[in-house]
Amino acid sequence: SVFDPAAFVTSTDTLVLITDDQARTNVAPLTTMLLNEVLDAAKAQAAREHTGRLDPPLRIVGDEIANVAPVPKLPGNLSDSRGVGIQWFAAFQSVAQILARWGEDQGRQILANLNCSIILGGLQDEKALERFSTLVGKADLVEVSSQLDTANTATTHSVSLTERDVLRPEEIRLIPDGQALVIYRNSPAMVVDLIPWTQRPDGSEIAAGVKRVRAVRIGQPT
Repeated sequence: SVFDPAAFVTSTDTLVLITDDQARTNVAPLTTMLLNEVLDAAKAQAAREHTGRLDPPLRIVGDEIANVAPVPKLPGNLSDSRGVGIQWFAAFQSVAQILARWGEDQGRQILANLNCSIILGGLQDEKALERFSTLVGKADLVEVSSQLDTANTATTHSVSLTERDVLRPEEIRLIPDGQALVIYRNSPAMVVDLIPWTQRPDGSEIAAGVKRVRAVRIGQPT
């Protein structure tokens, strides 16, 4: 009946924060306050550990965090949470959404503090596409050209070295479903295949859990 953040961060429980964009009342300030209480409790508990870190770590999966719980100090939390055993997984619709919620300076800090970025196809944020194209980098392209005489015999050859983007912005937008661009720390960028949750070894277990939750929400016996 009473939620205790200090007890929660020492447990293996899960806390789910849900908001409804269509609701009359905006509850995002409430969920943000609750998440901040958990973060404060986690940092306090980490300070009491002899390693200075939570064990097991606290994982925060911030799906639509810009709408559900837009923590004002998210840039700072992303930068120092790793040292105390807090793992962040933040999902955003676009870079534009980040900048609109946290502003230009703090929004850029959020992007800079993400160790791993996973970009799905269909992104139509021009600045974001250019940013990720720049991060992927360039490749040397060797061009060989020849001049032909009237008998189609090569008379001269020339070799030139140019640079081109490995992935142009429009190519990132066209990443097909089932694949993603991954930019991880100082590793080369990768285009990876995604495994649908239905094809995971525990897919049937997840599906059964979804069914149980839906039944509870509509008042059916499980």
